[in-house]
Amino acid sequence: MVRRWFRSGRQTPVDDPVRATATDSSTDPIPPDATAARTGTPDQPEAAVPHRSTSDGASPDDRESRVRALIASDAVSPATRHVLLARLDALGRPPMAVGACLSADQVTTLRAALDRMVPQEDRPRPVDIVAAIDARLAAGRSDGWRYDALPPDAVALTRGLAGLDEAAWERHALDFAALSPIRQDAILQSVQDGTVPGATWQSLPPRRWFEELLADAVEVFYADPLTQEEIGYAGYADLPSWEAIGLDQRDDREPAPIRVNPIPSGAHPHG
Repeated sequence: MVRRWFRSGRQTPVDDPVRATATDSSTDPIPPDATAARTGTPDQPEAAVPHRSTSDGASPDDRESRVRALIASDAVSPATRHVLLARLDALGRPPMAVGACLSADQVTTLRAALDRMVPQEDRPRPVDIVAAIDARLAAGRSDGWRYDALPPDAVALTRGLAGLDEAAWERHALDFAALSPIRQDAILQSVQDGTVPGATWQSLPPRRWFEELLADAVEVFYADPLTQEEIGYAGYADLPSWEAIGLDQRDDREPAPIRVNPIPSGAHPHG
């Protein structure tokens, strides 16, 4: 589900909450095969995405009904139930066009980037990751730490979004959101590799910025109860004890994970 943006050798774990950035100045060339596996041309979309289904053949509506029933059960605490229902209810809202922190143009750029990083084409009601990030920034909330090479979260995000547009204009004379998916991928890859062009990225470490955005997006995506149900997770229903804890065992309240069917020959998934 999450695009394969992870690459080995990128982590620099340290104990201090404000992390060191000794490797920020290093840049890696974009590997020659970075886009070789993709199909299509810069002006055409890629071919196909894999088809997903639950192992028991349940429809999205059936799965949501099961999730809501589990959340309403005595296995979930009232406080947890309140939070999870709010996340489910948010799935029915139209995508946010302008935020409390982000402008309409910034929302457009961020949504275009996240559509490539965490694709949700096969979800009837996608998680609005952009709205969740905007709400966190507007409330001044953070996860309690940041890299010392990055400015505060809101400043870092908006500068990086401007940097995406700057790189898109330098390469293609278009806004980032107006580019084809393959060209968007190429710019995002260059941000992750630290080779992205543009004056913005001379003072904003692109690799650290990319890591932070990806982590934020994945956290929001997997906080959604339906996403958790897709991977067979029901850890929030933890008031009773867990008894089926052996290998390949599931408790009665644990869902069956999503099965990803093979991609047809000659097609390639987004990313």
